[in-house]
Amino acid sequence: METAVFNMLDKQFAYNLWANDALFGLCSGLSEAQLAVVAVGVGGSLQETLAHLAYAENNYVYHLSGKRPFSADLDWNALTVAELHERVLVTSGRLLDIASGVDLEKVHTYHRDSGEIFKFYSWSVALQALYHGIEHRTHVKLLLTQLGIAHPELASWDYTESLPINQSSIMI
Repeated sequence: METAVFNMLDKQFAYNLWANDALFGLCSGLSEAQLAVVAVGVGGSLQETLAHLAYAENNYVYHLSGKRPFSADLDWNALTVAELHERVLVTSGRLLDIASGVDLEKVHTYHRDSGEIFKFYSWSVALQALYHGIEHRTHVKLLLTQLGIAHPELASWDYTESLPINQSSIMI
């Protein structure tokens, strides 16, 4: 039997796309008042957290590929959640598309406003993109819970359950 070889990073970014689609999809139907909810420890409203997540993914794509799917000048906070959803599907899909081809040892140099130079690897960008997404989706789930709104379950097991291998109608 032949064993399939796969890139774990591809699987992680496939999960990222799935989780973003589920959460942004749910939030697209919320009212302005619901999107304005805040909670201690979250760092912004539900709307601002979603915008921050989408904005950051645009930048992660840039650091890994050299191209932003959307302009660096885009005012992410001015977009509706439906518009953010459309854009995060593009950025999450792009992260998935480029994951297996990234030179993970590539060094990037960032010049901070203070004049300090910060260097980082592509693997650290990939790790940050994944961690950042999980962190802020958790914040959004917390805010939804505060509103009494059931949120999608986004654990890796939930993603695994959604895969075609688990969609069989055969019961054992």
